[in-house]
Order: sequence, then C-alpha cells, then structure tokens
Amino acid sequence: MNLEYSELNIQAFFRLYADLSSAKFIDLPQYKAIISKGDTWPNSVFSFNVSENIASVEIDKLIAKMKLGDLPTQLRTPPTTPLTVIELLRNKSVRHLTWAAMGMEMRGLELKNTTIDIKRVEDKETLESWIKIVEVELMQGGKIDRQAFVNLLGHESCQFYLAYVEGVPASTSLTFIDKNTVGVYLVATVAKFQRRGLGKAVTAHSLGAIQDQNVTHAYLQATDIGKSVYAAIGFKDLGEIGGFAML
Repeated sequence: MNLEYSELNIQAFFRLYADLSSAKFIDLPQYKAIISKGDTWPNSVFSFNVSENIASVEIDKLIAKMKLGDLPTQLRTPPTTPLTVIELLRNKSVRHLTWAAMGMEMRGLELKNTTIDIKRVEDKETLESWIKIVEVELMQGGKIDRQAFVNLLGHESCQFYLAYVEGVPASTSLTFIDKNTVGVYLVATVAKFQRRGLGKAVTAHSLGAIQDQNVTHAYLQATDIGKSVYAAIGFKDLGEIGGFAML
C-alpha cells in the first residue's frame, strides 16, 4: 500500500473549529497554530515546517512569541520533520512525547460484526456525556469549549459516535471529512471499560458509516498502546508525530 501521511485534514479541521468558535487560526509557511481561549482544547502550534539550516533561529522566534503569550506553548511536528530539527526541539523543550501517525486506504477498512451498542451523537445532552469522557480520559483535567463542540455537532462534515456498555456511555470517536479524506479524532474510553475492544469498535463503526461517501483515505494519531488497536482495523504506521512542551 503506497500511503503518505498528510497534515491537510487536521489543518482543515482546526480551521473549521476556529470558524465555529472564539479560537484563532494562524496560517504561516513555517507553521500553523490554533489558539483557544482559556487553554481549552485545541491549543497548539502544529505542522511545523522549516529547513534544517534555519531551524534553531525559527524555534527561538517561536519560544519568544510563546513567552509573550502570542502563541500556545505546545508544539506538534509531523513525521516529515528532519531528525536534526527534532533534536533541536528536544534540547529546547521542557517535555517531549510521541505518537504514531497512521493512515489507510478506505477500501482496506476491516469491519467485523460486533454486539457493542454504538450510536451517533445527535443532541446536546448526549454530546455532554461524550465530552466528559474525552475530558477525563484524554485531556487530563483540561477542558473542551462546549459551545464550539455543539457547533461542530451541527456541521455536515463532522460525525460524533458514542459506544455504550449496558446503557452507560463508555467510548467516543469523532470523524471529520475534508474532500476525499477523513480524520479520526478524540477516541477515548472510560477507564473501567478499557481493554474490551470499545475503541476499536467505535472507530471502525464511525468509518464504516461513511464508506459510501467519496472518501479514499483515513488518518489518525495513536499512542503506542493504540497502534495495535488501529492496525486491526487496517491502519498502517506512517511515521512519528512529536509533541513538545516548549515552556
């Protein structure tokens, strides 16, 4: 399978988010950034793209803007970032972690029968249950702008899904379609329901729901633990995404 990781879906998703909220989107050749009020998610510099010979200078410029409060202090790099630039970022950051960039051709989606109860989120009350799971399991105490997500819920390009265990909300996913790609975001499972295949099931279900649309490729970011889960659906590892806390 000839796949290349693309940042275009996440760029389009954050542009839409900014349009539907009070967040600000910055679009420069060297990087993109989304700035959300109150440090709500999303809030980061991303799609960092500079040549090796000017990387140190550009990183110092970013840090200066971060210190002034003009940019978020979190920075995210795509898999195409040169190793020398990654090393510079590591040396200049206070914390560093990685995710796997994963992608697949939609024709390779592996769907299996499941007895898990999965429903599309269609109202504010159910969305609140969805948001609470994401905040607890993914945001580590961080918050989500409720109204922004209500606005996303009403947008035709977004679909929210929630899996249940005996009627209790247990696992989340969000898909965003941009042109012929779909991005899978915010897959989270309540701690006591983990290791039951819920994340795999809700992700596969949300992708299966758009199989009849003109979508050719799917992309997501995964932790080391999540890589095998998504590989079972058909996703391939396309490289490493870096996350850096610069201040």
